[in-house]
Amino acid sequence: MALNRIAIPPDAARDKKARELAKTVYLWPVETLKQDWGAFKRGDSFLVTPNGWRVNTVACECPDYQQAGNICKHVRAIVMADAQKVAKPAKRYEDLAPTCRVVACDDDPEPREDFCWRHMLVDAF
Repeated sequence: MALNRIAIPPDAARDKKARELAKTVYLWPVETLKQDWGAFKRGDSFLVTPNGWRVNTVACECPDYQQAGNICKHVRAIVMADAQKVAKPAKRYEDLAPTCRVVACDDDPEPREDFCWRHMLVDAF
């Protein structure tokens, strides 16, 4: 997400919650600023938490971060997810619906094979 990060001192309670959130960070929608907002410039990206808070690796809109001045579980979760490189599901169509490896063949391959039944038969002889 962002290359800039803030120093995060350990906090057992927030870190525990952040570890759970880090598993779902890749599902959070991304919002790009259309105008400057505080120290952030137009074009900067934020993730939107399930509760609707905008957050990145530097700041968060949640009350824990804004009022109490703590480094909240949301910021911690994003930093943890970046550090752990949480596995993301396949997004390419080819990964979800592979086709036969023969050029210009759009048939489905046989289970656990790279070729469709027609091209498997050609190679069988």
